[in-house]
Amino acid sequence: DFHQKYFDKFIEYHTNNNRFFENPEEAFLESSIPGKDGSEYIIKNLVPVASNTVSVPIYINVLNKALENAKQELDKHYHSDQADEQIKKAATEGSGLQLKMDIVFGEDTFYFGKFIESLTISEGEVFQIYHEVLQSELLVRKKNINTYILLRANNPALSFDKKYEENLEVLRKNYNKNSKEETEQHFTQTEDIDLNELFYGDLHNLQNNSLILAEKAQDHWFNTKLSLDNFQFFVEKGFDPNMLNTLFDNLKVSFQKLKLTKIIANDIRGFTDALKKINEAEEMIAHITAGRINEFINSVGWSYYAPQEKEKIKDTNEANKLGLKIPIEQEVFHSLEKTAQPENGKMSLDKLLDYMEQATESLSKTSISPDVIQYIPMIKSYQNWVMLLRISFIANCDIPTYDIEANQQLGVILEHLKQYSFAIQ
Repeated sequence: DFHQKYFDKFIEYHTNNNRFFENPEEAFLESSIPGKDGSEYIIKNLVPVASNTVSVPIYINVLNKALENAKQELDKHYHSDQADEQIKKAATEGSGLQLKMDIVFGEDTFYFGKFIESLTISEGEVFQIYHEVLQSELLVRKKNINTYILLRANNPALSFDKKYEENLEVLRKNYNKNSKEETEQHFTQTEDIDLNELFYGDLHNLQNNSLILAEKAQDHWFNTKLSLDNFQFFVEKGFDPNMLNTLFDNLKVSFQKLKLTKIIANDIRGFTDALKKINEAEEMIAHITAGRINEFINSVGWSYYAPQEKEKIKDTNEANKLGLKIPIEQEVFHSLEKTAQPENGKMSLDKLLDYMEQATESLSKTSISPDVIQYIPMIKSYQNWVMLLRISFIANCDIPTYDIEANQQLGVILEHLKQYSFAIQ
């Protein structure tokens, strides 16, 4: 009886826990009954081990598992070259645009000013957009939104899943009306409540007034300013339409990535979300909106980048040897104050006119003096702007935050590991 219980316990333990023996029953019977001390069983299992027919495949399997685990662990920390290739492509596109601009604007430096003007938006345009929106039903629909939200809150039994008649019955009971007809008449005619909106409207996702207006301004700028129709003059001067579309797409990505629409909405919210004040503030909110968009154009978004984002761009420039000159100042278009002479901190108008008179002669020389460029605001501003344009192409990439050189070395290691596989020859 004891022997049987011990046998049962042994089998249960080694079966449930996957312990030691491939065949627990055979191991017990070969070593725990009269005439069986386990020696023959041990010899029987040692013979294949001694001939390597069992041990070698086991060790090969262990090595292959270890190799696979190493690959998986290293692969967690490795970044593909996609980001690096994206940065190289962006740098090429930015440089290509600069080359074309150098040629076109070189014909007449005033083309650059016309180019920037074509990208910007006037306060009058924004005013007209906002005036039309404010006269539409877009904002009128929101007038009693708080009433609808409060009615929903005080009638929790209202449901999107219920039929119209069922939701009407909820209101009838809660407000002690005699019939559903009376309830419907009271809400729709007396209180001017849209019951379909109350029952099924997506009230909580309605945008506030400021965001509606800001998005309208963004759409207008995207569709009318960033379009080939608006740049036909420059197409005739030699700009490739595809190259211009690349510029437009880049500006749109930057604008959205920097969340300029929300920034504008926040700026004008104090004037727009109190309905009584909107009409009185049309000129103010148009001025604010145009200012934000034009500031974005003048700095190609640089003035909106967070400090940590600028650091990432600086690190990427150095790591990839892009040759970009990361600006210290926010301002691109320099005034006379910014073209100041060290001795008195100001540039006189007479001095500036002297430089401009000598500009053609100075710029035609084989070696152009940096002083000449420094004191010709148009050229200096163009240089700054086009550099920020190239930077914006890089900023719109998925900039890696890892050590690029170490990542490349890790990639080499992984490639070597892929060449290894253990097997019996």
